[in-house]
Amino acid sequence: MKRILLLILGGLLCLCTYGQERDQLEKQRSRTLQRIEAAGVALQEAQTETLTGMAKLKDIEGHIREREKLIGQLKEEQRYLEVDIHQAETQINEMELELHKLKEEYGEMIYIAYKTSSSYQKLGYLFASGTLEQLVSRINYLEHYKQARKEQIEEIKLKMDDLLAKKEELAQKEKAKEAVLAEQENQLGELEDLRTSESKLLAELRQKVVQVKADLEDNNKALRRLDGAITRAIQRQEAEVAAEKEALANMDFSAFKGKLEWPTKGFVSGKFGRHPHPVIEGESVENHGVVIRTTKGATVQAVQAGEVFAVTRVPDLNYVVMILHGDYLTVYANLEEVSVKVWQVVKPGEHLGEVAKSLEGSHELQFQIWRGDEKLNPESWLKQ
Repeated sequence: MKRILLLILGGLLCLCTYGQERDQLEKQRSRTLQRIEAAGVALQEAQTETLTGMAKLKDIEGHIREREKLIGQLKEEQRYLEVDIHQAETQINEMELELHKLKEEYGEMIYIAYKTSSSYQKLGYLFASGTLEQLVSRINYLEHYKQARKEQIEEIKLKMDDLLAKKEELAQKEKAKEAVLAEQENQLGELEDLRTSESKLLAELRQKVVQVKADLEDNNKALRRLDGAITRAIQRQEAEVAAEKEALANMDFSAFKGKLEWPTKGFVSGKFGRHPHPVIEGESVENHGVVIRTTKGATVQAVQAGEVFAVTRVPDLNYVVMILHGDYLTVYANLEEVSVKVWQVVKPGEHLGEVAKSLEGSHELQFQIWRGDEKLNPESWLKQ
């Protein structure tokens, strides 16, 4: 008995986990679609604004990554639907067997009823009783038999209704699978177009290596200044920060890993870490955070509750806001304006300012997460 209960509980847990995974996948796909929409807007904006070739390339590469994510999510949805379809087909087969069995049983009952349908036969059956108790028992049997036939008819009707509903569910799942496959095909076509554009732009940029190198050096200088500003701010306010950390000791920022809302609407056009430069052979691009490409007028919000412990201005990266969250620090660079002050307590989603134009001409936010002097990958912390 205990083993059966454990099996039932295990099955229920699997169903709950399966449902949660489906819900999570749907939310991820919704957010990916939002980022793809933002990437589309950015590419349109690039047609009307003066952006460097590298800015356009970053936009296309970011757009490609989001399309690839969406295709992966669609494939996952296809897998879930195939499991649903298989389960529905199995259930339909079982229900059809049960229905067939019920109809056979009912047929036998009808045959017996036909053989004893005559009133004389029923009376003969009753008068053949040897005792009064046997007579009462036979009367009850005939009543129960009549009731059983009615219940059998109802059970057959219910089973047929259930079977029709399950077949309709199967048809809907198959239709959903067709739609997912069609969307995959559409996204693969969009991805191919983006890769073609990427190849053309790369070919153009390789003809302008000198300018690309100069732009890269300017960007690297700006990022080095940002790192310096962060380090100096931490050192300069070390005593004050220690006191503030104690005040924020109850905040477990690490619990929000993978759950943080994005600081601005957009998509990642510059990934965390060191990567080979797409144009200059032998060169690499290093980023201590992520670059979130957005559009003119985009607002920036605090990703979690904390205290502003530095507001500064960095050449070529405009205003920078640093927010303390216990042992963690979030950095928001390239703001056109700032609406918070040092040691101001902020709530999750609180307005910090607006995104400014970058050196490359696009509107983008440099977002970083630090723990002490360790730089963390923000994409691991933001909702995907």
